[in-house]
Amino acid sequence: MCFDEFWMLLQADLVTGDQVTNWTAYRGNLGDTITILRVRSDAVEVDTPGAQNIQVVPKGDFQTVYALWSQYLAHEVPRQHIREQTRYSKYIISILHHLGL
Repeated sequence: MCFDEFWMLLQADLVTGDQVTNWTAYRGNLGDTITILRVRSDAVEVDTPGAQNIQVVPKGDFQTVYALWSQYLAHEVPRQHIREQTRYSKYIISILHHLGL
């Protein structure tokens, strides 16, 4: 699936109020949750426990992680590499997993 198709799927399937478990391919569920506050055409707004501000995760950052997703799941790309590409890696990885990708 190309990124544009994925982004349309995300906008259709991710809804305000969804609780997304923080997840990594290397350690599984990490316990805390991410709350989806708003799905926009250009970003996803999320809130997490302990965060002082709402996080606005840009569409472009989703595209960066999506391009690496299959390699990340296969443990060919470490999370640190993704973290170097976007400071929102925690949210994006967890949302991709939540959507069943």
